[in-house]
Amino acid sequence: MTTRTSGLAALTGALFLAIKAVGILVTGAQVPFLFEAAPACLGLCVLTLPRALGLEGHRRVATGLAGGVALAAGLVAVVADVTGEVWGPGLGVAMLAVSVGAVVAGWQPRGWTDRALLAAGVVPYPALLLGGALEPLDERLLEVGLLPVAATWAWVGIRLLRGGTG
Repeated sequence: MTTRTSGLAALTGALFLAIKAVGILVTGAQVPFLFEAAPACLGLCVLTLPRALGLEGHRRVATGLAGGVALAAGLVAVVADVTGEVWGPGLGVAMLAVSVGAVVAGWQPRGWTDRALLAAGVVPYPALLLGGALEPLDERLLEVGLLPVAATWAWVGIRLLRGGTG
């Protein structure tokens, strides 16, 4: 059940990021709540990874802690968005925590899920640099960087739903 929860949370977060990015690329308009909800979903994925993957010791604690921070910060960002505010630092903290949790959980590659987690933890940094580099050409192109992030989290979700590691 936990592997399923982790996988569904990863896929949901990935879908939210992809819809947000494509929505802005196509229409130029922000899709409400999705960017704020995505880190909360990804945080839930990371929070449930220790049990889903059978992590032990320091990796279990660090991954769970990172997931909890991401989930809490993501939920606060959603509440802030509902009230008409933007809590940018919370989104940054949530995405950083998700990345750290993914790297810690996937640090010792034993199978596809672990490589997917490593990718999900590392890809956001060059992907967001890519979006930042394209943004001067057209402001909408900043969203291009979210698509590889969404793709790696979708990979994590699919691997988890197919049976976890291996």
